[in-house]
Amino acid sequence: MMIARSEQHNVARDSSLSSSPRLEMMMDESQPSAGLNCALFVESNKCRWRNSGDDELDWAPVNRVSTSEQWFPYLEVQTYPDQYAGALVSGPRQGWEGGRLESDLVPCIGSSLKLTATVWRSKNSDQGNEPKLQVCTRNQGEERMPLINCADFEIRNGIPMSVDVPVANDPQLPAQVIINGYNFIGPSGGAIFLQDIIIEGTTSCSTEQVDETIHNFARDENTQSLLDEQSTEAVLGKLKNNYQSLVSLENRKLSASSSHVRPIPLVNGMSELQDTKPTLVPPSMASELARSSANAGPSIPTLFETCIALSCNPSDLNCKFWRSSGPNLWEIGSTNRAANPLTGVPYGPGTAQKYLVASFLNNVVNNYILVSDILQVPSTDTFFCFYEYFATEGLTLSICTSEMDCFYSKNNLTIALKENRKWNIRCTRLPEGVYRIRVIAENRGKNKGEVGFLPIRLSRDPDGLDFIC
Repeated sequence: MMIARSEQHNVARDSSLSSSPRLEMMMDESQPSAGLNCALFVESNKCRWRNSGDDELDWAPVNRVSTSEQWFPYLEVQTYPDQYAGALVSGPRQGWEGGRLESDLVPCIGSSLKLTATVWRSKNSDQGNEPKLQVCTRNQGEERMPLINCADFEIRNGIPMSVDVPVANDPQLPAQVIINGYNFIGPSGGAIFLQDIIIEGTTSCSTEQVDETIHNFARDENTQSLLDEQSTEAVLGKLKNNYQSLVSLENRKLSASSSHVRPIPLVNGMSELQDTKPTLVPPSMASELARSSANAGPSIPTLFETCIALSCNPSDLNCKFWRSSGPNLWEIGSTNRAANPLTGVPYGPGTAQKYLVASFLNNVVNNYILVSDILQVPSTDTFFCFYEYFATEGLTLSICTSEMDCFYSKNNLTIALKENRKWNIRCTRLPEGVYRIRVIAENRGKNKGEVGFLPIRLSRDPDGLDFIC
């Protein structure tokens, strides 16, 4: 089974080209994770991977991308990708733009899967400008973007490497593994090549990993709006222990990060992909980590954990990091919502199906407040990246600490017309300390209109190119 839409040149999407029919997703609870193995993207291999269909770029076999071999000298190795390896090639573009390979659905993704692959990427004099690769998970029905459960894949050109597959947001529900190539920010763009994908581990669904209480609550379809501050206090107390169990899973992966990503030994130039088992965290270490997490009691999450939690979509019922505060609830916007095209927010950012809207259409409501969970920001540069939508003069958006020390404020329309009436990405530096983030939308004038908002992630740089998670 070839990669979907592999006949397209993936340097830039040509909207005039018709897409190949999407391959039907299949889920077989008895099928082992090895069913996702894919050595090369040829018809006979029947690989259970496909392009997402809504990215800026598409993966395609090397022999279907005319510019692939032009990048081989920039790999700086003697062993090149196979002609049927997956290729993701692009000219210079925004760092977050790229292409995703999505697996077929598996029954669930807990903490026992490991992905091994052989990857190459083009070299650049500035290592930060080289393309990057992530391995992510997403439950069936979750928002397609942004990807929140991701682990960086270390690339050593031509050498098989392994990484633990992140636990899905709900380890008990069907999910996909996603391979995301991005960061084509070099002066000439870049290229990523991928082959010999191997998934090891079990997809058996156990109820031991996470208490069902948190998931039953998250799946309550009768709750129609964001919970206000008072109603969430009781729920937060009930869910705190469940949150700690999720944190402990991430702690184990973070603590093992120096040893669980490693090259697989080579024999006579060929990798022992079938016989070599990647080293796992020693049981004694894992047990000690689990005990330490359990004994520590409630604690402030690490910056990585905060980044993961913060990136959830506040309009989703299973997003516990954000909550509406005060008498006015942010509206949950959706695709094709009814809105004034001149002063309202008629659509969402990127591929997001839902987003938040502060609607000022009368003289009664003059502010909306969104409050985060508590976070600890170190002295090193940490930037909060988010989407904002402005179309009306007099409306403002401020982002402050719980002490109302505001570190971001937008209080007028941008002079450049192209920045108005559209979603823009902003990244603002977070002040050091322990606090909650307050996002405040206000109407300080007499005009009627709306403000749109959606968090993205934490970044190490002001351009949102080096995400922390």
